[in-house]
Amino acid sequence: MKLQKDHIEWLAQKVLASWKADTQVHLKVPEKQIYDMILSVIQKELDHERELERDVQQMLDKIEREHGTGLDRHKMSQMIRKKLAQEKKVIL
Repeated sequence: MKLQKDHIEWLAQKVLASWKADTQVHLKVPEKQIYDMILSVIQKELDHERELERDVQQMLDKIEREHGTGLDRHKMSQMIRKKLAQEKKVIL
């Protein structure tokens, strides 16, 4: 997923606001620290997704070199992405 920095920050703010509004959640560290942690987690997940996409493209290129260009690249990419995501435990 391609998110701009301001979208990631907005999402982190929404998550923090949701946690603050939940009466069962009691924040034990400063909000800024939690916000930064949320940003970090989101960024790491996006990095994993980008890495997965790079791996998918490399596999597709290899398959095309071995079997020619007659393959449906879009369909193959979906299949490879799903399989790699399961193997690498990446949430799409």
